[in-house]
Amino acid sequence: AAWNGSGAAARWAAPTGWGLDAIAWCEVTTFASVSDAATGDLDIVMTSNPGGFNYTWTPLGTDGSLDCSPPAFGHLGPNSIQGNMLAFAGGGGLYTAFPYFADSFLVPEQIPGTAANDWQPHWSPLFADGELWLAFIRNYEVWVTEVYASGGDNAWTAPVRIYGASADDATAMRIAWAPETSGAPDRLAVVEHHLFSSSPLYEAGDIVVLTWNHATGTFSGAQLAYDASANGGVKARDLAWR
Repeated sequence: AAWNGSGAAARWAAPTGWGLDAIAWCEVTTFASVSDAATGDLDIVMTSNPGGFNYTWTPLGTDGSLDCSPPAFGHLGPNSIQGNMLAFAGGGGLYTAFPYFADSFLVPEQIPGTAANDWQPHWSPLFADGELWLAFIRNYEVWVTEVYASGGDNAWTAPVRIYGASADDATAMRIAWAPETSGAPDRLAVVEHHLFSSSPLYEAGDIVVLTWNHATGTFSGAQLAYDASANGGVKARDLAWR
């Protein structure tokens, strides 16, 4: 049955004077990005341990978007690490922090090839062939980079644009990966910017599903999945795919 809102309870509250910008769900804990209303500073907070952990990286930029990777992926020296890799948008690009413990992080590292104003990092599922990809938005286009183990360290492929190269492509504002389905291609959903559209095919607030093959790096098409004008002009602004 659909949840009707009963039993809702506050589990964590942002500090006085700080606003909640985004939440990332992980297997062991939940992370949030919060911003100081007075200064605009951004913090990453472990909300399941409000008395013992929060961390600020400078500069963090002004976006606040963050996402947790699938569990049990990553390396520290020769040893694999179990946990979730947290990706977030920073002032100079996209960063990861991995793993988390009761009250600490490894120092966040910038993902090579990412740049200022890259935002909305979203992890792919951990594919059956062991590959893990991170999609993000740059200039309202969809880009991807793969993380893999090299000599005991995590390494990254050069980011590539997979959507946004033609006038027919959506003006990406939010993205979400579909779970991996046996026999089905990789799919990402894109929310068209709810305020404007640069595409003659899609209107503001539409949702478009992209089909992309991570193994071959080929993009094979897009399909309109939600038509805002056909639904009373109700524009999509965000989405999740589970």
